[in-house]
Amino acid sequence: MGVRTTGECLACGQETNKLCGPCSKAGIQLFLCSPEHQKLVWQGHKVFCGANAWPISLPRLTRAETAKLLENLDKPTLRLRASGEKFHRSSLDYLRTFLGPNKTRDEIVSDIMSVSDIFPVLGPASFPEWSQTILLAARDTAMSNFTHDKLPSELTLGGISKIVLESVGIGLLAPIPARYDMRSTILFHRLACYEALVVAALPDPRAPDTGFDRIRDAERCKRTCEKALKAYVSEAFDAGLAAKFLVKLKEAAPKAMFLPTDRSTGKLTELSELGGTEHVA
Repeated sequence: MGVRTTGECLACGQETNKLCGPCSKAGIQLFLCSPEHQKLVWQGHKVFCGANAWPISLPRLTRAETAKLLENLDKPTLRLRASGEKFHRSSLDYLRTFLGPNKTRDEIVSDIMSVSDIFPVLGPASFPEWSQTILLAARDTAMSNFTHDKLPSELTLGGISKIVLESVGIGLLAPIPARYDMRSTILFHRLACYEALVVAALPDPRAPDTGFDRIRDAERCKRTCEKALKAYVSEAFDAGLAAKFLVKLKEAAPKAMFLPTDRSTGKLTELSELGGTEHVA
């Protein structure tokens, strides 16, 4: 893929000449039209920005993510089928779907710990292909639980993991993000930004009188981002896959959840512009 002078903003799909500086240095052009839109998608983009952009590097499970996952491992939790039907299934059984139907509980726990910040990289995580499988499965499993205390970053990573696995299921993406070609890598980054918009558009029932501007802007961007995603999949992959993908995107959307009120994004990276660089505070 050659160097482009303009591209579609990952947040809204509008043509722009501004792109993410660190990602550009890493060899991939990811466009964002403004600091405002960059901030809206930052929860999804920041963990895959720069050195993690291409090849894609998934973040290890935090101590908090690990603790919650292990705490709920044996509990029957409420989940939803694609049809909308509710059912109960433990996280342990759900993980076996991805990591092996005959795996023992101890083996599943070992897999989880191997990709956690609690321990150094060893065991299964020594193999990038297997560690990414574990990470996607673990965060998808955590997203499937109807818990109400997740941080926006956890919801975003969980949503990314879920839709990536759904995309693998319909033959759109390969199972291991680290092995993606440029076409699939760009789709992954688009997905990450879309999931950030999904989370940003969620209201917080514990603070109903706050965040109206954020929710409005995120919801507007989410709709245009969804259209741009479908158009990209149709053009870069296949129109039939684009239709299936859109269905999975809607099915994977989080249901009503309580969110912590702290939505601070931290420091943003710089957006590079042809002819100069814009520094984002």
